[in-house]
Amino acid sequence: MAIGEGFAHHDIAAGAHDGAAEGPRYRWFVLAILVVVYILNFMDRWIITILLQPIKEELHLADWELGLLNGFAFAILSSTAGLKLARMAERGNRVTILSVCIVAWSILTACCGLAGTFWQLLLARMGVGIGEAGGMPASHSLLADYFPPDRRAIAHAIYGLGLPIGGLLGMVIGGILVDHSGWRSAFLVVGLPGILIALLVRLMLREPPRGRYDPPALADATPSFGAVARGIWQRPTSRHIVIGLTLAVLIGNSGTSFLAPYLLRRFDLSYTEVALLVGATNFVTAAISTVVAGIIADTLGRNDRRWYMWVPAIGIVLAIPLNLAAYAQDDWIGLALFLAPAGLLVATYMAPSFATLHNLAQPRARATTSAIVALCMGLIGASIGPLLGGLTIDLLAEHYFAARGLAGFASACPGGLAPADASAAIAAACGPVLARATQMSLLAWAPLMLWPAIHFWIASRHIATER
Repeated sequence: MAIGEGFAHHDIAAGAHDGAAEGPRYRWFVLAILVVVYILNFMDRWIITILLQPIKEELHLADWELGLLNGFAFAILSSTAGLKLARMAERGNRVTILSVCIVAWSILTACCGLAGTFWQLLLARMGVGIGEAGGMPASHSLLADYFPPDRRAIAHAIYGLGLPIGGLLGMVIGGILVDHSGWRSAFLVVGLPGILIALLVRLMLREPPRGRYDPPALADATPSFGAVARGIWQRPTSRHIVIGLTLAVLIGNSGTSFLAPYLLRRFDLSYTEVALLVGATNFVTAAISTVVAGIIADTLGRNDRRWYMWVPAIGIVLAIPLNLAAYAQDDWIGLALFLAPAGLLVATYMAPSFATLHNLAQPRARATTSAIVALCMGLIGASIGPLLGGLTIDLLAEHYFAARGLAGFASACPGGLAPADASAAIAAACGPVLARATQMSLLAWAPLMLWPAIHFWIASRHIATER
């Protein structure tokens, strides 16, 4: 059944309240609700990206500290807590777990707006990470029990729309609020509505039978965490998918985390304009790419399963020269013209990768599989990537500052700004040096995306023989 066919009110009610009366229309309703949850997840997660520059200026932070806030603080506890929540999801009620997690991360997102120091903000972001840890494993496990194997790539593609849509909304809402009422109000506005979404999830979604599309013996078995981890690593396909996903997040986040700050530092744009620009060239294009990649992978993969890995490998490689051209531009229009097609290509890896991992996993191992992948993507990729990106900028800023005959960029330009009593030379150097350092960091990290593409290509060589 096509998504566009919609669903009738009585089908929703039946699916929500009567376990025996579940039909294909309710399946798409469940997917729609999970997409809304994922949107909320990434609104709360990504809104800080547009807020980094005003936070840096108010709290006088270095870019490595921004990297901690945007990456490590969130990802370190999100990844580790996700393992425990995933194991709970293998045995417990996934709908209940999901709704409780939504309430937790929503309240803690609002708390970020009340932080008065860097350390308070860091702790609040850690709390958001713990709350969001249970979202993806529980949702992925639900999707695998609502959609058969040959429809999971498109299901994951549609579910994956939550990332670009949520990121876009977080950026735009954040940009508008910064321009009009400051960065603190942005956290409150996107955080508190999550409580209502949690109530919707708890009342409208039903826990499906485990492994309904899998052999009974597999559906009844709950492998240990160690068995799931060994299974992922021992299969060449899943091993290289996880490595590819981890590297793609690490390298990608080292740059994209500082794209909005770069635009603000380099060009004369408002926060709202930057949010719209980043949203259009990154999140809108990623939304299109995610769905198209899922459709292409499912369509071509029916005849040759290697397409599930060829699609992400080819997309990532083609995006590299476009990103390099974008960051080399001297005006924001030229940057946008190259960045948009790059965004259409680089986001092709997520849906085919998770669909393949879940097709290889046992029914009661899918939430754990997602948590293990999230641990690698979060603990290594999302936590270290922004930190490395920030450190790169800080080191380059010191270098370019010294090249002007000046010393101590961090102390001379706190928060990237020259103090009111700074000398004329320092006042003239702070902004341009920071902008140049950010640009060169983006250019340095972009070609390294070839590394994850190689692992997706290696996975394609094994996927046809593994089940």
